[in-house]
Amino acid sequence: MPDEDMPRVQMGEPLNWARITRYAILMFLIHFSIGLAEGMFVSAASDKEALIRQTAIGLVIMASVDFLIFAQLACRQRERRLQHAALVFLLMSGIAQAFSVVIGLWLPSTQPALLTVLYVAASMLGALLGTLAGYIAGTRRASES
Repeated sequence: MPDEDMPRVQMGEPLNWARITRYAILMFLIHFSIGLAEGMFVSAASDKEALIRQTAIGLVIMASVDFLIFAQLACRQRERRLQHAALVFLLMSGIAQAFSVVIGLWLPSTQPALLTVLYVAASMLGALLGTLAGYIAGTRRASES
């Protein structure tokens, strides 16, 4: 039979799209809140040092929050942790880009592209380290059971 000669794809637990969507929306709302708070605390007349300091604080907060979100996601997810994390990040990025385009139609953007790259890099770092920490915690928890 020809079916017996074909390699079988290992099927595991399907992707949990409801969880992916919830985490992506949560992540977007937290990023939006951080950006909003950061915008309120930094006035346009601030000096360069204050602006750099406030941006650095925002980057650290964003990376830390992303670390916690992705650690929780990876710890709760038994299979396909990395796929879930990647899809949450991509979906959140898509939501943020769509929101940015819509807002950009009404408000001019004063944010330099380099700053956007820094925020994405900080968020990716938090996501990767959080996923790794959640994977380790989930593996330890599973081995203790």
